[in-house]
Order: sequence, then structure tokens, then C-alpha cells
Amino acid sequence: MTLLFAALAASPGWVRDAFFAKRFGLDKKMH
Repeated sequence: MTLLFAALAASPGWVRDAFFAKRFGLDKKMH
């Protein structure tokens, strides 16, 4: 989990956006 967090922290904004959009796509569509 720490490695994943470090990878996200080091990633550009669009990578985080893509990751969260894929993981929480339904939530983003509802909002």
C-alpha cells in the first residue's frame, strides 16, 4: 500500500486523475 501511495504521489496529476476516474468512475459520474 505504501508503494502504491508513493507511486501516486510521484505521478503527474493526469495519472492520478486517470487512476481515480477508473477506480471511482461511478462516483464521479454521479457527482
